[in-house]
Amino acid sequence: MIILLSAVLLLSIGDLIMTLTYLTSVGMAEGNPIARLVMSYRSPWYLVVWKAASLTSACGILFIHRHRRAAEIGAWICALVLVWLTFRWSAYIGEVQMGPAAAAAAQSDPSWVTLGRVQRPAAPPPSR
Repeated sequence: MIILLSAVLLLSIGDLIMTLTYLTSVGMAEGNPIARLVMSYRSPWYLVVWKAASLTSACGILFIHRHRRAAEIGAWICALVLVWLTFRWSAYIGEVQMGPAAAAAAQSDPSWVTLGRVQRPAAPPPSR
């Protein structure tokens, strides 16, 4: 159980690093509505605190009940979901290699979030 929870912790830290990397640069599509709400405050620290609190709570509950079969199943589910998420990040990195026009189009998606200052394409000069 300790090894599973350690894997959950490490994979979650990797997810947070990737999330912050994309949020503070080009932005990203976020499927989790709770995470989108936290990100709407545009603060990396809110995201870090939320992630740390949710991770601490989940791992703490699983650790406290580590001698129960349900807790072990829960830890396995957490670890497998995070492994899947790691593979999704790998695919996402390949998909997001985009230019300014594609980035601007992606920002119209309601699930698109960013914490950084994304450079938008320059507006055309006013016509005379």
